[in-house]
Amino acid sequence: MTAAAPPARTFRPSPFLRDVISSGLTAVGTMLSLVAVTGWLASGLGPSRFAVYALSRRLLSAVTSFSTVPMGVALTRALAIETRERERLVYLVAGTIFVLVPNFVLFGIALAAPGLWSRLLLTDAGNAPVLIGTMLLIVAMAAFTVVLARYRGTDRIGRANLWQLWALALGPVAVAWPLARSGRVDVIVLLTGLVLLTSAVPVCRWLLRATAARIGWAEIRGRLNELMRYGVPRVPGGLAFGSLMAIGPFLAPYFGSLREAGFLVAGQSILRIAEGATSAFSLVALPKVAALRARQQHDFLRDRVEDMISMVLHLGLFGTVQLLVWSDEIATVWLGPAYGEAVPLIRILMAGVVPYLGYAMLRTTIDGLEEKAVNTHNMYAACATTLVLSLALGAGFGAPGLAVAGAAGFIVLGLLTIRHLWMMLRPVGQHLAVRHALWLNLLLAAAALGLHRLLVPRFPSREALGIGLGAAGVGFAAYLVVLRRLRVRWVSEIEQRLRPRESTR
Repeated sequence: MTAAAPPARTFRPSPFLRDVISSGLTAVGTMLSLVAVTGWLASGLGPSRFAVYALSRRLLSAVTSFSTVPMGVALTRALAIETRERERLVYLVAGTIFVLVPNFVLFGIALAAPGLWSRLLLTDAGNAPVLIGTMLLIVAMAAFTVVLARYRGTDRIGRANLWQLWALALGPVAVAWPLARSGRVDVIVLLTGLVLLTSAVPVCRWLLRATAARIGWAEIRGRLNELMRYGVPRVPGGLAFGSLMAIGPFLAPYFGSLREAGFLVAGQSILRIAEGATSAFSLVALPKVAALRARQQHDFLRDRVEDMISMVLHLGLFGTVQLLVWSDEIATVWLGPAYGEAVPLIRILMAGVVPYLGYAMLRTTIDGLEEKAVNTHNMYAACATTLVLSLALGAGFGAPGLAVAGAAGFIVLGLLTIRHLWMMLRPVGQHLAVRHALWLNLLLAAAALGLHRLLVPRFPSREALGIGLGAAGVGFAAYLVVLRRLRVRWVSEIEQRLRPRESTR
């Protein structure tokens, strides 16, 4: 009699990690799109026209951070907690009203006096068509936020990722590639808005389904009030975050030049690209954390938050080292030779990478745990820091002073975010592996500097950067191997969730 064959082992990560991996791949695609689009437009439009495009993007971020993002967080959280489909549909209708109405109001205000607002926000009344396109993009972003909230809040991460790939990666590439050298910033912004506006199709379908279900205004009003109680206190925080990112670029034409506004936005873009390394977890975490809190799994949350802080420290330090070493080549290859002046500003902003990543990764954890708008109060402090330092340093030092002020705001924001979770959950702290992070990154910094000095005199910027980034990838793999041998817990936790499992066939 033959022995039974052992159970087959298959690669089946945990559902949470599977969502993180798929969201991580989506974030990589979105980052690559941002890199490509920014590089094409910076090179094709030239510094002056690119600065107008950059201010348009900052206006989009500033407005949606308070008119859209808090509402999207509120809707995602409500859908994650609610399990009945009809109630979820009621929340969806209420959330759509909550998200779209403020943005339509802002659109109407802009249409009433486009020249005035263009002169105030985009430095010239002649940029009014760009302003109108930006406002359309803002409304489209509101509809897109509803789509992401629906899918993420109901644990359909795959569909949310597909929408993100289309609206934030493939669509912008399709617009920027043929139009980069056209000089038509208004057309580029308008077409990007139309791409994003396709997300209105599923929103309309859900609203029709709600109509067929005979959902009445009394039900909608109750859920709308609930969403407003959670979301409205977070609106000022969104406004402060938008201001934090926009203060430097909007003040640059007054303390320096319009070109320097574009340079600052380019530096912030690198910061946002670095954010993509941790954003996948943040996007998946909000509904999961809300559910864990409802089940009162405090110890599990405490340990995972400690692991997240440790991971931010390691990933952030590694990314900062590599960006600082290769910043000259990155600016030359990505933006073009005309943007060499942006390198010092980029290096200054890099001081905020680690704390900014801490905020980016942990903010949704705070939103999932807290009814109070904690992130809003932290954002006030960060925005006030940037504003005061911008006014104090911008007049004397110009764009470098504005970059210092921006980096200081990111540092304050990250430290306050980590401090709140630390005080709330009281982790032990023995698994942060701070000492390992410092000495490993010192070794990697020395190796990267040596390689940089070896390559730059002998190769053009593109080839040197390619070899350097390849070496950074190898260095990162070695870094993870060392952390695994040192039994750093966040690496062990990820490995455990990636191990093959026995298949019962």
